Amino acid sequence: MANFSGLVLTRAGADLQDKIATRGVTLTFTRAALGDGMWLQGLDPTSLTALVSEKQSLPIQGLADTGQGQHTLSLLVDNTSLATGFMLRELGVFASDPDLGEILYQVSSASNPDYLPPDGGATHIEMSLDLHVVTGSASSVTAIINQGLVYATKADLAAHADSFKGFALSGRHEAYTGDLDAIERNSLYAVSRDTVQHAPTDMPAGVQGFVQTMVQPDGAARTQLLWSVDDPEHPGWWRRRAAGIWGTWRVVGGGGLPVGTVLWVPGTTPPPGMLAVNTGASVSRTSWPELWKFVQASGLLLTEAEWQAQAATQSSVGCFSSGDGATSFRLPRLRDYLRGADASNGRDVGAWQADAIRDITGSMTGALWGQGQNWSGALSRTFNSNDSLSGGTAGNNRAAFDFRASRVVPTADENRPKTINWLPCIQAASLPVDSGTVNMLELAGEVAGKINRNELPDVSSLPMFACRAWACINGAGIPVVRAGGNIAGVIDNGTGNYTVQFAMNMPDTDYSVVGSDNYGTANTVQQVIEVANKTVSGFDVYVYTGSIAFDSQNVALAIFR
Repeated sequence: MANFSGLVLTRAGADLQDKIATRGVTLTFTRAALGDGMWLQGLDPTSLTALVSEKQSLPIQGLADTGQGQHTLSLLVDNTSLATGFMLRELGVFASDPDLGEILYQVSSASNPDYLPPDGGATHIEMSLDLHVVTGSASSVTAIINQGLVYATKADLAAHADSFKGFALSGRHEAYTGDLDAIERNSLYAVSRDTVQHAPTDMPAGVQGFVQTMVQPDGAARTQLLWSVDDPEHPGWWRRRAAGIWGTWRVVGGGGLPVGTVLWVPGTTPPPGMLAVNTGASVSRTSWPELWKFVQASGLLLTEAEWQAQAATQSSVGCFSSGDGATSFRLPRLRDYLRGADASNGRDVGAWQADAIRDITGSMTGALWGQGQNWSGALSRTFNSNDSLSGGTAGNNRAAFDFRASRVVPTADENRPKTINWLPCIQAASLPVDSGTVNMLELAGEVAGKINRNELPDVSSLPMFACRAWACINGAGIPVVRAGGNIAGVIDNGTGNYTVQFAMNMPDTDYSVVGSDNYGTANTVQQVIEVANKTVSGFDVYVYTGSIAFDSQNVALAIFR
């Protein structure tokens, strides 16, 4: 690493110190930077407003008060994504001035420059750097720290080694052997089923995993999670400890019912994680992947054409269909009575049978005789003689008979026993459900069958777009950033016109700025916010009330990329 001499306070930095002393503003460090600029003889470093040739911006990793008007800035120097190497000749620390925005606060030159090679070569550089910066009489010193870029050093891990157990400085987890009940600290250990006690009883021998223990502040209440590494049938287990006693291990996400189980629900809405199977609804393979996996192995998968052919002639369909063949599948339609399958008698699993009853027989004996009598109903001839009851019309002693079961029992247009109608539902997922948040399984269950998902665009592959910066600005008088993120400062360009500066540059100018203005009271005049002159380091904002430029006290901005 290059040997940098002590940091020199620039004139802009000295002016900021005066403002801190007279106006009590906060000293906010925004970033540091490295450059390869050569300082010619006679150059006054206090006059610099920027590095001679900046090559790399360094986000701040941490800030610590070392006393006596000094703070330590923690930086990380690496060559990740560095396209072109350069000589480390100059170093600058930047801060936010309430009037000027970001300024070069302190600067230093290397007495023995070093070379930082580009990424992709044989050498990967990653170095931590602590800078002792002058903060003077500032009562409040802050730094803009990107938490997503903070790295823990070896010293950091050693200092907190007792806070969280199981992390080795080698980058791997420490192995734990012994009784899992005895773990008393927040920890994450590597474990093997063969070397620990009180593991889940259904964790197979030889399986490896990780056990995480979370301890409440009182030290008594604890929760453990055990994630398997090489057991595809059991992704993980969990248990709780209360009143000094550990509960039983439960499968993570398991609701006790395997996917594919069918239940009768006394209600109109399927429980979370279940789907109704009384309508033959078409559902998404993506939304219900576990059920689709079960369907493919069930032996009851038809083509959509085969399913529809059965549905056209049957009141119930006992099979699934492959849906559109790519994104959907269809559920069974259960509207009749269930019966145990018996392949030996032609009743395969999923097969449907029309209604039928056993034959009703009857007979008539007695003194009726003659020829030609008319007979109907469930009567048959029981003897063969001239006066047999074989039908026809007799010349005398005629009698007419009919047969109706409705005279003695209830009848309908179907054969059925006494019934109660409940909602048949199939377990479609084994994911855990949080009753305190939006239940996506329940939402999917409500939508299933109500719309044709094939008509909806597939947005599952779209990325999540994050807010890259935001600010709440008081533009009245000297503009001030009340609160914000990734904002170095704001510059007053005139009435209703400000330049907003980023603490960390955007990758390009194709970002979107969303703005609003809170006038503070009921206002019938339209407030307009315009954005112009976008660069990777900032943009200009214009605020109007009607057509008149206006210094607003509440300008809210959000930047997306």
